[in-house]
Amino acid sequence: MNQSATVLTINQTRAAEQAAVDAGSSFWQLMETAGTAAAQDLLKRPVNLQRYWILCGKGNNGGDGLVMARVLALAGKHVTVSLMQGGVSSDLASQNLAALPDNVVIQAPTVALLLNHDCVIDAVFGIGFEGELSEDLQAVFHALAARPCLRVALDIPSGIHTDSGHLAAHSFQADVCYASQLETRPCDAFCSSALWRHQGIGPRHVMFAGAHSSS
Repeated sequence: MNQSATVLTINQTRAAEQAAVDAGSSFWQLMETAGTAAAQDLLKRPVNLQRYWILCGKGNNGGDGLVMARVLALAGKHVTVSLMQGGVSSDLASQNLAALPDNVVIQAPTVALLLNHDCVIDAVFGIGFEGELSEDLQAVFHALAARPCLRVALDIPSGIHTDSGHLAAHSFQADVCYASQLETRPCDAFCSSALWRHQGIGPRHVMFAGAHSSS
């Protein structure tokens, strides 16, 4: 992991996002950039990943995941989306849900999904997570921790509080994280591989692929 990276708090990250919008970008564009950059990086990996399972929350982190779902599906990959909080509440996430191509499968988590995907993407919570995970999420994340698949987190693994580093029980254990800013200490605990990208927001050195959303 690049130890020279600037680490931002939750409020500083949100301020960086707002500054990017004030400078002429938009939250839509930030989400599009975040999800597209992460998906394109996965597509460039030497491992031949074909079956993706994307776990989406109801907010903008879920929206980032839905952008990834669209990009991966249009690249010919088999993509399944599970709405882990029953639906979406963010306007941006709703728009990206409606924009999914017909070949994206939307279904609730099942044992078959746990067994039949070679990449699982956590887009449930963003940097605004606090408290504990629901029992349902704990069960899914616990089962995934033992699976021989690539586990990817957007923004920060769900279950980690960005500022304090508090780890909720059975937090998502990621092999790769894509984010704009991420607290290095909790990332070290639950991410085994770090990628560094600059997406035009925040400090010069930002972590991973620019996922922007707060929750």
